[in-house]
Amino acid sequence: MIVYLVVNRTRLLLPLCVLKKVSSAHRRRFIVSIKVNHSALVVSSSVSHVRSFSDLQHKMQSVRLLLVVTLVAHFREGASLGRTLADCQTVANAFHNTCDTSMGAVADILSETGDDVSCDNVGQCCGTESGSTCTWKRKLCVTCSDATGVVRIRVQSNGLPGACYSSPMETPVEAENDFEVDFNVYVDPDAPVNAPTTQTEINDLLCEIQRHQNTQIPSNVNFELKGSESLNTVVGISLSGVVYMNPISAEGVDPFYPVVYGSVTDPDAVLEKVDLCLGHPQAAGLYHYHCMSPCIPDPASQEAKPCLDMFGCSDFGTQAISTYPAQLDIVGIAKDGHVIYGPYLSDGTLVTDELDVCNGAVGLAECDDTYAYFATTTFPYFSGCFGGGSYPTVYAECTGNGKTAYNKPSGCTTPEPTAAPTAAPTATPTAVPTAVPTAVPTATPTAASSPFIAELQVRETTTTTTTNSPGPTFQGKRQPP
Repeated sequence: MIVYLVVNRTRLLLPLCVLKKVSSAHRRRFIVSIKVNHSALVVSSSVSHVRSFSDLQHKMQSVRLLLVVTLVAHFREGASLGRTLADCQTVANAFHNTCDTSMGAVADILSETGDDVSCDNVGQCCGTESGSTCTWKRKLCVTCSDATGVVRIRVQSNGLPGACYSSPMETPVEAENDFEVDFNVYVDPDAPVNAPTTQTEINDLLCEIQRHQNTQIPSNVNFELKGSESLNTVVGISLSGVVYMNPISAEGVDPFYPVVYGSVTDPDAVLEKVDLCLGHPQAAGLYHYHCMSPCIPDPASQEAKPCLDMFGCSDFGTQAISTYPAQLDIVGIAKDGHVIYGPYLSDGTLVTDELDVCNGAVGLAECDDTYAYFATTTFPYFSGCFGGGSYPTVYAECTGNGKTAYNKPSGCTTPEPTAAPTAAPTATPTAVPTAVPTAVPTATPTAASSPFIAELQVRETTTTTTTNSPGPTFQGKRQPP
């Protein structure tokens, strides 16, 4: 057998010993509980040199300290996302803010100084022009507060991109995108807000452009619109301040993989044209993304050109995922106060079907009770509705790039919340090592004090080990004609 200790989906190798198996096989995985002691664990860098159990015990003398330091580092980096002010600030600090977040929310985001962004040959300039160069101000301020005893996140953005864009027709304009909402409110996976079962119901849910209206946000998250922009077709805000738009075009179909549906009889005629960042302004000038953008992890990766074959953009999916590292990263926040993660889990796995109908899940990012959305390579890309959602067996008919399955996450058992929805989870790990090597200095944090959920995944030796890869991209190949 090959045994792994899984700490928040980060795998550390455990050779030779599995002490107690407590569950049956599921997808050729086993979940087991173990007693961890000084002779049961080695770090993976030492495994190739272990020839026998006695050799393992001998070599443990030299790797004890390295082991504990490695485990503590993983526990700290993979700590679950809770509901405290510090958790909210961790999320807020992931954004490319242009304000002093220590001062709290700003009075008027449009009056802020912002950061200069300059690009050549953008088409319609959203700022000031000097020759072929367009310069504009990007403004973003994401802050947290708990003045009323409830942690809330405030998002303020002027909506202009932090990367080069290309828009030959419409001019992107500043918008007062401003809202506040309770942060990371608990979502009961067994009581979904949206639970379609029939074809008609799922089409009405996912193929409706108004599904992300503010009135559709669950009332228990206390959404409050603060700015002049209505945000009614907006899912959330990206790390750069550009809005994530509903996955439906004005024609009522997938903007990148349209099909004959509703009033659409010629899909190619309604295929949306976007730039290399996969963004474009709507008729009113609000620049936005319908799917993950390669310019979120790397704003400097793209030039001000349209997404066309001649510029290396032959497939929307390949372009979208091209700059994302195979790791768990925050890419935005939804209007309901839940985090939007990128396309990968912390172990490098591409997120595909372990999501509900709204494109979110409880306990998928970490083994906790946190609900989050994921940017995916299939429709609805960020969010099809505000979660939680069910796991139906019917699929949206307004896209040529839909999901083929909705499955609950199988990697861990979702714990029950330990406090009210607005409070931080206080549960402690149940699979904590029972002993710590005595050679470790007393000042070093021990595994018993680290907030983590430990599991073992036991794979049969016939399982083939593969390296991480971007995995499947969008189905088919579509691009503007």
